[in-house]
Amino acid sequence: MKDTPRRVFRELSIVAAEENGVRLDFGYDDNVFKADIVVKEGAIITLGGVSIEVLETHGHTRDSLSYFVPELDLLILNETPGGLMLDGYLYPCYLTSYFDTINSIEKCRQKL
Repeated sequence: MKDTPRRVFRELSIVAAEENGVRLDFGYDDNVFKADIVVKEGAIITLGGVSIEVLETHGHTRDSLSYFVPELDLLILNETPGGLMLDGYLYPCYLTSYFDTINSIEKCRQKL
């Protein structure tokens, strides 16, 4: 994992802890965030006898991933396709491109 995401994870964790009245009084180690395996579009991961298909859902970043579990008819999304807000609207969250996000939403839609 690159250093920038590690730094951001650390900073967000510290802020979240402080906002919730928790003190992080242990040595926070950026190196605990590492990839055990690298996956790409179409890869199948098996966890506990369940198959999980990897979907590259570019839009938020170029390395954003979502996961489809066919046995459960379950789609686990990253933030690219958007967040459903209390007003009932879906707000996409993309950084790389609008078109990447639309393509990712379509890819996810086809799984269900």
